Amino acid sequence: MPPAPSCRSQLEHALISLALKSEGQLLTDLTVLIDSSMTYETRHYHTLGHAMMVADSGDALDVLIGLCHDIAQVDVDGGLPAAAGKWLTGLVRSDDGIHFTLVDNAQTRADRAFEIVRAIFNLQPGQRLPDFGGKNEFLSAMAACKILERVVDPSTIAALAVGIEATIPFRKDSDEIAHRILATLEDIDRRYGIGFSNEQSRKHLRRAIGVANRDVCSFASENLLAFLDDTWNLMREGSVDLRRDRPVKIATYRFIIQKMTRFLGSLRAENIFRCFDHEPSTRQFQDLLSSTSDNLSIISVVMQTKLLAVALVEAATAEPSTAYLGHRITSRSTTPRSITHARTAESILAVGKNSSSEFDIDRSALSHRVISMMSASEIQELTREFVDGSPIGAKLLTCVPAELAKHAKELSDRMIAS
Repeated sequence: MPPAPSCRSQLEHALISLALKSEGQLLTDLTVLIDSSMTYETRHYHTLGHAMMVADSGDALDVLIGLCHDIAQVDVDGGLPAAAGKWLTGLVRSDDGIHFTLVDNAQTRADRAFEIVRAIFNLQPGQRLPDFGGKNEFLSAMAACKILERVVDPSTIAALAVGIEATIPFRKDSDEIAHRILATLEDIDRRYGIGFSNEQSRKHLRRAIGVANRDVCSFASENLLAFLDDTWNLMREGSVDLRRDRPVKIATYRFIIQKMTRFLGSLRAENIFRCFDHEPSTRQFQDLLSSTSDNLSIISVVMQTKLLAVALVEAATAEPSTAYLGHRITSRSTTPRSITHARTAESILAVGKNSSSEFDIDRSALSHRVISMMSASEIQELTREFVDGSPIGAKLLTCVPAELAKHAKELSDRMIAS
């Protein structure tokens, strides 16, 4: 049996580069925190492999930020990872394990690491952590910093917190955030006498931007199949049924596809990648934006096509409100990563055109027929009419070519298990 994956060697090299003690309790505590948290069975996207990819850098602080940035995924895991919880005792409280409030008392106000991380995340004493946009990142940063505080100076705590804060995704006010971070570092410097120069603060922010862009690098990938695998893994994490391989109702699965389709359609490249102080360079940044815009355009068509296909299966099902998908994958997608030339919706969906089901990107039998027989505008027009929470009626079958309706019925008979 191969050894379990671990960040230990990557982490040890980073600690040595920072001239920190790499043996003993520090290395063990950090390794356990990262490895155990990021190998939960509920993780499909925010995994140890993803963290190690983000941490793939020659900069030691990059490595620490990348390895630690996704430690907490409380909605996915059903609470804090056990290895993280003990480091956050007395700093946050929660009645349900999902929603967290900062503890505000004399002890927390005197806790230097806690106050530095709180300030960098722009949180007020005693505040409830936002459910979206920062909760997991703050908890991840706080757990890592509490382990490291006994061996690093406040400047390293600040740099780590700035890096993890930058990985909060899809924000529209990146310039404003950058200036707020610089002002916060000045305040922290005055409060704790760290000795930050303006250039040091800007260097920490440039590093953070680099890590954050690497975190979302698949959006600009030349390999759209790899991007779609990431999309699938995010959908699995976001659904209790999918991430735990439970049987899923056809209507539920359609809604999962529908929600992701609309989310991707709402994204803009300039809200995914960030730039500060020529990190990345102007040319590199423009290339990222251009590639991402192209990818989002293609993927929007793919997802709309997938949505229409599964809706047709739902429409062809006698009792969709009680029908469960029986023919489905039970492990992560196995889409061939070597097929990098798929740059249109049709070529992407052709990967699974010979499948006997309609599930995930690499099982796209009906989706490929849809994109082959209908235009993108026709597909978009039909899917635009889908309403959250409302079932798909049989009338939809009359809005597509008869051959598609027939194939949807055949797939429904094969895939549905009552």
